[in-house]
Amino acid sequence: MQNWKIELHCHTAASPDSLVKVKDLIKVARKRGLDKLAITDHNTIRGALYAKTLDPELIIVGEEILTTRGELLVFFVKEEIPEGLEPLEAIKRLRDQNAFISVSHPFDRLRHGWELDDLIEITPFVDAIEIFNARSFISSINEKAKEYARVNNLRGTIGSDAHTLIEVGRATQLIPPFIDTDSMKKSFLEPEYIKKSSSPMIRFSSTSAKIVKKVFDIMVSMDQFVQDAQQLLGVRLSGAQVDSFRLYEQELMTWNEKFNLTAIRDFEQIRNKHFLDSLTCVLAWGDNRPKSLIDVGTGAGFPGIPLKIIFPSLRLTLVESVGKKTKFCQHIVDILKLEHVNIIQDRAEVLGQNPKYREKFEWAVARAVANLPVLVEFLLPMVCLGGGVIAQKGESGPAETQKAAKAIQILGGTLRQLMPVTIPGVAEERYLVIIDKIARTPKQYPRRTGIPTKQPLI
Repeated sequence: MQNWKIELHCHTAASPDSLVKVKDLIKVARKRGLDKLAITDHNTIRGALYAKTLDPELIIVGEEILTTRGELLVFFVKEEIPEGLEPLEAIKRLRDQNAFISVSHPFDRLRHGWELDDLIEITPFVDAIEIFNARSFISSINEKAKEYARVNNLRGTIGSDAHTLIEVGRATQLIPPFIDTDSMKKSFLEPEYIKKSSSPMIRFSSTSAKIVKKVFDIMVSMDQFVQDAQQLLGVRLSGAQVDSFRLYEQELMTWNEKFNLTAIRDFEQIRNKHFLDSLTCVLAWGDNRPKSLIDVGTGAGFPGIPLKIIFPSLRLTLVESVGKKTKFCQHIVDILKLEHVNIIQDRAEVLGQNPKYREKFEWAVARAVANLPVLVEFLLPMVCLGGGVIAQKGESGPAETQKAAKAIQILGGTLRQLMPVTIPGVAEERYLVIIDKIARTPKQYPRRTGIPTKQPLI
């Protein structure tokens, strides 16, 4: 049987950095003799699913997923995997749907390349790595990936990483026909590669696409965000506060081009998954605005900075261990002219034993930092008697809350409420775990760095 010519890395207008129409892509792929085309848009399968309805024999539904450590390139995806997951969690979800898992341009540090330790950690759980990417313009990047695949006995995929029609088919493999993940793995035993690097100038097309889409997004009014904040949370934003949120999101998008501050990369998702999600904390307070708050593991400033924007008198401390994120937070504080904000680059375990911070805050908050039995050991030591903790959690919130009962009691807390919250455009269940501080935290907590994670109080 004749081998198939397949293209395994291609984008459509469903990606933020491409303007390619699905119908045009299919037409070009057929014209260039491709037997299979994997559409791998950034963090969505929307374009691929639409293409599949137009040409089911040609299209493989794929996705390029940005995890917290780097990007995965996956095929035969049945259910979209959201961006921003830890790599092993994303891989677990992909395994559950029997997807074929490769690793995008693993050593291209300009495009979400992987740290070597992180790549080594996921290697036993992936099917392949991308050993040639036509948009990796430094040849040593592809050579390093090829050698890594050889040493680790991994299959090697190659792809054009096409964001324009001219790029489609620049990097293809000739392999025996396959119908699913299992047969695809067998087909990659002895692939033949046809590859040609793209010109470095082709990157300007992606930049242009981003600019076009960014301008469009900026032109879209923030009326919906303002309306959602008022209707869902009872927060009435002033014109100045709306301007602050607009500047915040623009700076986040700009910095994200250079630093991986957040996996979310479009304005609508920033407003829903960052701004509105952060503001849901007000549901725990009602009319009792907090006077002082510490945000542990703040990342790019969430939820602390959005809360500071709506409560200007709030004394806010942001804690983050990653330097590039603390620099961004300081930049936002400076350009928004926010007063009484302290930014600390350190570990929560250290600060919790520092008399300057221990039991000095009315409220402590955290979002997506650690499992709740671990997280409460970071937060409760910071809170004064009579204060409280808010842990923002996803669908695992109820199970984590039950598991953390012992830790909450030991550390001087009591569970007030597990509050479900709804955010427009976010399908995942969200919860606020609200804990009151009713007794002082024993002096031995928090334990030294790393111990709470390794030996949680359960």
